[in-house]
Order: sequence, then C-alpha cells, then structure tokens
Amino acid sequence: MKLQLVFAPPEAPHQFGEMGEQINPPLGILYLAAYVRKFFPQIEISIVDGLLQGYQKTIDNIEKFGPDIIGISFYTPTASSALRLATRVKEAHPSTMVLLGGAHATSLPEDCLENSKADALVYGEGEETLREIVGLFLKNSKVNDFPWADIAGVYRRHQGKVTANPPRRFIPNLDDIPFPARDLVDMRDYSGYYLYKSKPQTLMIMSRGCPANCTFCSKKVWETSTPKIRVRSPKNIADEIEHLKKEYGIREVFDNGDEFNNHLANAKDVCRELISRKLDVDWMTLVRAVPLDDELVELMARSGCWCAGLGIESGNPEALKGICKGI
Repeated sequence: MKLQLVFAPPEAPHQFGEMGEQINPPLGILYLAAYVRKFFPQIEISIVDGLLQGYQKTIDNIEKFGPDIIGISFYTPTASSALRLATRVKEAHPSTMVLLGGAHATSLPEDCLENSKADALVYGEGEETLREIVGLFLKNSKVNDFPWADIAGVYRRHQGKVTANPPRRFIPNLDDIPFPARDLVDMRDYSGYYLYKSKPQTLMIMSRGCPANCTFCSKKVWETSTPKIRVRSPKNIADEIEHLKKEYGIREVFDNGDEFNNHLANAKDVCRELISRKLDVDWMTLVRAVPLDDELVELMARSGCWCAGLGIESGNPEALKGICKGI
C-alpha cells in the first residue's frame, strides 16, 4: 500500500518567498508520516512539499508515485488550489482515497468538502485519525464502501450532505508521537527562520495547546478535544534536539509551540535537561508574559535560548481586558 502526504502548492508561481517556502519543512505532514509508519512500517510513504516543488512538479510526483491514499494538507493562501488538486486527483483516479486536512480544512470543513471531490476531511489533530483510516484501508481497500461513519475526527458525505463525525480525543502523551519523519524530505532544502544566531536552524514543537482565551487568537479552531494543554517530557525534547544535531548538523532550533511557559515546572525541567546534556545547540521560542519568573528566564539563557517572542499585545489595561489576555 502507498500513502502520499502533500502540502498543497498554489497554482500560480511564487517567486519572493511570500508562501514561506524553503524556510521550514512541513512538520504537520511529517508528524503524520512518522505516526503512521510507527504502526504500519510495511507501507510505502511519500512526502511532497508543494510549496517547494511547485504545482506541476507536485502533480508529476503524485502521478509517478500512484498513491492508494493521498492526504492534502493546506492553509488558507493555498486553499482554492488544494481543493482543485483534490478534485483533479479524484477524477483521474477514482479508486484513490483523497483526504483533506490542515489549518484551513479544520477551519472550514463543510466548505472544503462542498467545493472538492475529496472523499473525507480530517479535522483537528490528525495522527490517530489517519492511523485508523490506514488500518481500515489495509483490511478493505474499497473506497466506495469505506466505513466513514465509524471514524472519529472526520467530516464525510452522507445522503448528499456533509456530515461531521464526533471529534477525536487528543493524544494525551505527546511522547507517544515519534519525531517528525524528516528523513522523507531533504533537510538541506530548508534555510530555517530568517532570524537566527546559528545555522543550520530548523523548527520543532515542544508542546501543543494554550491555556489562554485571547479573543483574537485562532487557537479555538484547534480546540476540538481535550486535554487542552500537553507538554513533551524534557528527555523527549532533548532527545529530538540531539537527533537533529547528530543526523542533520542542526545548530539551532525554533520552538514553534504556542508558548514555552504554558507549564512552568516542565519548562524549567526542559532547560535543566538541556543544560545537563551540554548539547551546544542554540534555541528560540515563544512565551507569555505570565507565568515568567526570574528563575525560568535564567535557566532559558543558561540552556542556550537567545531569543523569546513575548506576547504583550498592548500596554493599555482596558485593551488587555477587552481581548481577554489574562495579564
């Protein structure tokens, strides 16, 4: 069986980095690939970063690979292109299962299915949902007879209407998710974030979820289940950084979780673990203004953190109250 995961490209060529191409690999689909591979090591998995490859090369890769299941992940700037791509694949290969997912798909699931010929849409956290779909497909590969009604975390078509299945419960222990399958892309294609202290630099995610309820934030889209906040263990985080340094020569990582200090005790333990490992890898992260005590700041600096994006939003107490910032 062949599984192909595609980060959708725009149809129009992009030349000025406006889509963020060549900065970081598509961690979302690399996490999916790693999780599925953990349970089904026998299947063949292909990753296509459409932002990097462009539209025509993406089509060529799909045709060459010939997937049994294709998952198309996308965000809003490439949504129209992604939906047309899904329809194109489905019309050319009716027996191929076509799935939609990602930020835009989770935001507007009904619209995405109504405007494409995809078989189903995975919303919210996708690892466990995709694992279940692949497992069922291996038992019965008939797309037209697939038991969509039994699968949590999907939108599907039922009696001519788009129907939402119950949400999938989040994976409670993030350490159960393998590191992203970066071996399925060429890490040399990605330069890292434009702001850096050391090169090569790459992205990682140390936690999922946020305790805040700021009115302006898009995180509500992802709060499809519980637990609301999950943090990786200090050992697991340090192991990934060590892996990145050993396998890819990475000298700096950018933690792109919602905020590093959403669990103060764990954040301090992460720093202590990095200090004790002496990995000599710089890192960046994002933090909330609270809780942020002197001890954590000192530990972050000692462990190699040189830059932290601080969410302040406003110096006006009324504005902070109005956006429910909680500080």
